[in-house]
Amino acid sequence: MDKPFAPHASREGHPDYEQHTRRESALYARRDDIRSPYARDYTRMRQIIRYTGTVVLLFGAACAAVFITQAPHLVRFFIDERTSVRYGTQFLHIIGYAAPLAAISYLCVTVFQACGRKWPAFALSVLRKGVFDVPAMFVFRTILGFGAAGVCLATPFAEVLGMAVALVLYLRFWVRLRRA
Repeated sequence: MDKPFAPHASREGHPDYEQHTRRESALYARRDDIRSPYARDYTRMRQIIRYTGTVVLLFGAACAAVFITQAPHLVRFFIDERTSVRYGTQFLHIIGYAAPLAAISYLCVTVFQACGRKWPAFALSVLRKGVFDVPAMFVFRTILGFGAAGVCLATPFAEVLGMAVALVLYLRFWVRLRRA
């Protein structure tokens, strides 16, 4: 087995040298001790993403089920005042539907971050909260007249839009990845 690039040695003549870009060569030159046998194993990556997606969807669905079916009990655990329980129950019912959607969005952000794609991860984070959620709170509460419930209605709305954008970015990323 060939020795990995040593930080002080010349890389000329190394059998893998021609296969790597300048950036990758520099990376291996600095971090030769952590070279992974799984690098660029896209089949394994796809399996891990599929498995993780299944787990987060099931967990999100379980959270949604608990939020929707046990909302009054969850609110009473923190405060046992009639008006607060009524509002809290309504809010948990609304937000409960967003849990599985949020799980998919977070998974896409995590995949982008793990692959070194900082801009799609950053864009998704900013879009979900800064562009979709906060303005939707204002629109639902004041313009559409939903009152306090409008603030909570903005969450599933923002999650639907955020998940749609996340899936589009992820699919574009995956198509490019398969071509590489």
